[in-house]
Amino acid sequence: MNQPKLCTVCGGRTTRHPSEICARCRRRAESPVKLCVCCEQRRTRDESGYCYMCRNKAVTQNYGIQRIDAAIERQKTVLSILEKKKEGLSLREISRELVIPKSSVSNIYRAAVFNAARATSFADVAEEEKTNQP
Repeated sequence: MNQPKLCTVCGGRTTRHPSEICARCRRRAESPVKLCVCCEQRRTRDESGYCYMCRNKAVTQNYGIQRIDAAIERQKTVLSILEKKKEGLSLREISRELVIPKSSVSNIYRAAVFNAARATSFADVAEEEKTNQP
């Protein structure tokens, strides 16, 4: 039977691998330690090149960008629904054109019109307050 030998790199763990290098040292050789590509202060073995601190920042920033992109797409949808409604299309026709459910088109349309009406009423109230001040 093949007796385990001590690792030739670290000397602390036993191995039966023909290279006489333990699994941990072989993995470390595959992914060497390098400085973080972002902060250049902490060492990392991660494939992305980011240390544990900068990796969290990068994920958070990308998530924020994704949320902004999603909000822009949502506003484009709202705008196209309002434009098509102004052209005289029915909600059913709009839903077929945009390939979204009629109930979603209806909800988006009602919310947009309600918010616009509320915004104009707030603006009217603010203007009245300005004119009523001595």
